[in-house]
Amino acid sequence: MMLKSKKIESSYLSFMCSLFILASGCGRSGFEGRSNLKDYDRNLFSYVEGHDQPTMPDIGNGAGPYGQHEPTEQMILCKNMITTGLSLPMASEKYGEDAVRHLSHYFENTGTNLDVNMISLLESSKAAKEHFEFELSEAKRLAEVLSPGKYDIVSKSVTGISVTASDSPNWYRAVGSYYGWGQAEVTVSENEHGTTKYEINFTYHLFDAYNWEPGDTEFIHLPFLPCKITGTTMGEFHRQGLAREFLMTGAYTK
Repeated sequence: MMLKSKKIESSYLSFMCSLFILASGCGRSGFEGRSNLKDYDRNLFSYVEGHDQPTMPDIGNGAGPYGQHEPTEQMILCKNMITTGLSLPMASEKYGEDAVRHLSHYFENTGTNLDVNMISLLESSKAAKEHFEFELSEAKRLAEVLSPGKYDIVSKSVTGISVTASDSPNWYRAVGSYYGWGQAEVTVSENEHGTTKYEINFTYHLFDAYNWEPGDTEFIHLPFLPCKITGTTMGEFHRQGLAREFLMTGAYTK
């Protein structure tokens, strides 16, 4: 079950198109002697020169306006029982440390941004790690054809990544899906023989909203609660002002 739904976008198609174009005769030698990025076709790459982040997609309205309903006694009781359970060590053992951390922040009711544990995400989720490696390889692909100099490069667009329950139960509950992209600082040097090499300082970024959309699937079963933990119920905490949706951001540099 997805905790959140969104339109998943991908840059993999453009990547495959680029490989086809390169295989058709526009190889490495076609870029030699160029002075900067503007001298050749940007369409061959999913990265461009610059440091401004790509346009972020519309993340939707989530559960709707915050605090639009009066809190009910039942929902207050539910919140108190859930937050008490989240404070127990067994909660992290059963549902995942990051899942508990994110849900606890939701019930803290501040709405402030949360910094995602990127090391844990990339070590635990195959989908996240594969996208990180793809973005890094795309940044390197552009770095290989740059002439000597210093450059800031960045993804042209963000990509939607889904973390499933089979991939990582912890991050499925903590994030579900997110938008990722990369940026890098590149330094290209040339020796006396005309051979170039590059150094790259790459950063992988994450962005998404922690929100809840309507749904009747019970994603955590707690038989002692007076309410079912569904997407609709979790969104109602936000609508009653008992919890608050927030933005998740993260960055990992290699």
